[in-house]
Amino acid sequence: MRFRSFSTTLTITTTLLLTAGPAVAAVAGTPAQPRSRTVTYEGVSIRVPASWPVLNLARHPRACPRLDVHAVYLGRPGPAPLCPAGLAGKTTAVQLQAASPDSPDLRQATRATVIGGKPARTNADAAQTHTIIDVLP
Repeated sequence: MRFRSFSTTLTITTTLLLTAGPAVAAVAGTPAQPRSRTVTYEGVSIRVPASWPVLNLARHPRACPRLDVHAVYLGRPGPAPLCPAGLAGKTTAVQLQAASPDSPDLRQATRATVIGGKPARTNADAAQTHTIIDVLP
């Protein structure tokens, strides 16, 4: 069975659910900017703030999937991503990627759950690691 891994920091579940409501009316006839948008990758769709950049790592293999900035990363980074030295901390960020059979994500996602009406697995240590790993068949 092939699994897809969905990794994100813990705060995304609360932040996105709270901000995914209708847009606020614009001032003086200016069109309202959407507060969120849907990003789809390999059959998995998520809602993220509209202001977050979305970077496809297959198209930008040298890009660094940074978890210290608000962003969505699609796929796996290339073999030599250009990551700045001294990265520290995490914020709300998402990386959607296909899990490989030897992926640590598959070993960490041991608790059965349901996501979007489909059976999935998630990691039980999210409160300690501040990272949610969801694996979808």
